[in-house]
Amino acid sequence: MCHHLQGVNRVDNQNTQITPIEEPKGASRSLKGWLGKIRIYGLRDELILPYLLLTILLAVIGTFIVIRLVASDRNERFTNQLYNSSRTAADIIRQQENTNLRNLRFLLSSTTLAEMVENRDVEQLKSLGSILKAYESEFISVVDRNGQEIITIELPPGTNQPIMSLSSQNFRDFDPVVKIFSSAEGKTEKHVGLIRTKTETVLVTSAAVRGAAGDIKGVLLVGTYVNSLLTTIKEQTLVNHVMLLDENYEIISQIIPEISVSSGGEATLAASPELENLLQSLKTQGLDAAGDVKKNLRSYDINQRSFTIYYSEFNIREEVKGWLGLSLSDDYQTSAITTSRLAMVLLFSIGTLAVIIIGYLLAQSIARPILKLRDLSKEVAGGNLNQRINIKRSDEIGELAEAFDQMTQQLRERTEEAARLFELTIQRNKELTQINAKLQSMQLQLIQAEKLAAVGQLTAGIVHDVKNPLAVVKGLSEVLLGNDLTDEERQQLKVIHESAVKANNIVTDLLKFARQSTPEKKFQDLRETVEASLRLTAYLSRKANVEVIKDLPDRAVMMWYDSQQLEQVFINIITNAIQAMPDKGTLRVSMRRIDHTVAISFQDTGIGIPAENLNRIFDPFFTTKPEGQGTGLGLSVSYGIVSNHNGHIQVESKVGEGSTFTVILPIDQSPSPQGVI
Repeated sequence: MCHHLQGVNRVDNQNTQITPIEEPKGASRSLKGWLGKIRIYGLRDELILPYLLLTILLAVIGTFIVIRLVASDRNERFTNQLYNSSRTAADIIRQQENTNLRNLRFLLSSTTLAEMVENRDVEQLKSLGSILKAYESEFISVVDRNGQEIITIELPPGTNQPIMSLSSQNFRDFDPVVKIFSSAEGKTEKHVGLIRTKTETVLVTSAAVRGAAGDIKGVLLVGTYVNSLLTTIKEQTLVNHVMLLDENYEIISQIIPEISVSSGGEATLAASPELENLLQSLKTQGLDAAGDVKKNLRSYDINQRSFTIYYSEFNIREEVKGWLGLSLSDDYQTSAITTSRLAMVLLFSIGTLAVIIIGYLLAQSIARPILKLRDLSKEVAGGNLNQRINIKRSDEIGELAEAFDQMTQQLRERTEEAARLFELTIQRNKELTQINAKLQSMQLQLIQAEKLAAVGQLTAGIVHDVKNPLAVVKGLSEVLLGNDLTDEERQQLKVIHESAVKANNIVTDLLKFARQSTPEKKFQDLRETVEASLRLTAYLSRKANVEVIKDLPDRAVMMWYDSQQLEQVFINIITNAIQAMPDKGTLRVSMRRIDHTVAISFQDTGIGIPAENLNRIFDPFFTTKPEGQGTGLGLSVSYGIVSNHNGHIQVESKVGEGSTFTVILPIDQSPSPQGVI
């Protein structure tokens, strides 16, 4: 019962046959005659009709090709499904054989089994029936050293009571038993085979029962019903028909829809001539074990249903015991192909309709200029020469349009010239208006600059005269606060002292704004100046719960600058940023070199600056802070300092998200000509 099968490859099967539509005799002459009767009205029909015929032809060809491709793809999927099912079946068979082998080893591990076999102790051997209930096996048979059956225990599917048999059947010619007795002494071997019982065919695994000295006392066979195995394969692979054949292509067992056959081609098989024909074709043509899978695919009908069956080797422990056939109904495949065919026809029909509509619209776009030319020609004939067709084409229609445009060109040129002069006059008036507006703006700036200069001169002249009395008021108030005072007197003195301090700060800011001296540049590390500014404002940031993130270069940034003035600029910007984050936030300070400049950025997550105030924040005395909290000179002084360093300040801000002040300074490698160090 040895018949070797080879690996199975994917193949195509059941190629869908599509019957071509035959052209009736005389169809060409009839088509020409029918086309001759069609009367074409106008340019639209001349454009649309050929396009329509070509579209329909391409749609028919495309539908035919796609349907063939879809059918081929469905066939390939169907064949692959059968092939994958055969691989799953092989795994199921392997798992069952491993189960039998595991149970066999468990039974052989008993120390009393050899003694029971040697003594033919049937009563003790009956206890093996409990193994069938506890483990996934349905058959146990014990054979003595002469090949005679001692006892056979079976557990048919659906029953809980083992069946005992003492028929003394001769197993000496059974191949797995023969191999056991012929094996070398002391060598442990397991063999598999198919054995026929009174009711079922059983797949068994055999092993020698050896005594303490290693001599063979008998043979133990453990197995499962083939019908149960095929049922499991059918349930797990979802196939319709499972068939197990021997090497002569005779049915050992099979599971088919609504029919269960347990005998080798008897009873039910006789009632199914389709299966008889299938088996006859197998006997005539055979199955290929060398890999020609097309010979291992068959089609047949049963119960008025079409099936495709795929045969693979029934291989256990590298021993081929026959052929396993798995079958699927063609109903789903046929239905899927039909559905796909209808879907493709519908899809191409919709596509064809869409293309026809697009073609119609294109024809309209071609015919429309000609109709427009006709209408404008009627207007010109009526005396209205102010017409232009505006068609740029290289064909006869374009030449006709060009002639029409030349005919009306003179009148249009005169009208256009007048319109051009009128538009030029309006444009000149707009330019003059813009120039006047710029002049007025420049005049206002000059007036403002003169005012600021006057304020600066006035401030420089009186600041010391104001600062000295303020110092006296501040000092005396501090002295008086050290005396014994009533609460009311102390509160009033505090108000005087705080007012003097505020006035002194305002005067100091005015003095800085008025002086704005030339920077005293030195060649030094700008990074260190930024670090110093952050250290001086660290208390303010901690008090306001502001997280400061530094992103500064690892190496020094050497350049010529006035460290005191730039430190004043950085402190002013950092202080403003902290004040813009009353409910905590993050201040990121970064420095990067861009070409021949260095950019120091201060990015906060504060309240932001409205867009309408961005152009005014550097104006003197402009501030958005509450009254009494600023003079509006800090950024003005900072901008002046940066300008004196030939730099500038960029501002980006968004209300609710924060602001970014970027100080951009040129990296000057030499001192300035004003005697700067």
